[in-house]
Amino acid sequence: AQISRLLKAWLGGEKVQSLCGESLINLVRVNHKENKEVQAAVDNFNHKRETSLPLLELNMGHEILISGIVAWVYVMIGGLLYWKLERPTEVASAIDTGDDPGLWKPASAAFFALTVVSTIGYGATAPRTENGRVLLIPYALLGIPIFSYFLSRVSKVIN
Repeated sequence: AQISRLLKAWLGGEKVQSLCGESLINLVRVNHKENKEVQAAVDNFNHKRETSLPLLELNMGHEILISGIVAWVYVMIGGLLYWKLERPTEVASAIDTGDDPGLWKPASAAFFALTVVSTIGYGATAPRTENGRVLLIPYALLGIPIFSYFLSRVSKVIN
């Protein structure tokens, strides 16, 4: 009985209502079929959730737009970082050799960043500086999930 009261109080809390999803609430409902207090608390939760302002409920178009903007900004920041880190070394090498391959100009640095987070990785360009190489792993570890989420939203609409 005390657990039921605690569960009822927990389900009625605003933080839980804004953080919990429908699947968790349905799990509570299924596991406590006999307990009328818990069922009432779940019903109260669902009623509050349905009648409250849906802060985190976005339609698919909004999800694609927001995740696309986040992915684009992330790629542009990565391109800017790699342009700043790698271009000076490339320019210094070009002065010595007289040949500027232009691999780390802003557009090509952004392209490199895109190939990293999209996991395409053509291999035509790779960071030569120590800082560029050190940045590559955390940049990829954070960027791949961001880009994958964007692609999953797009593929959900296509399929």
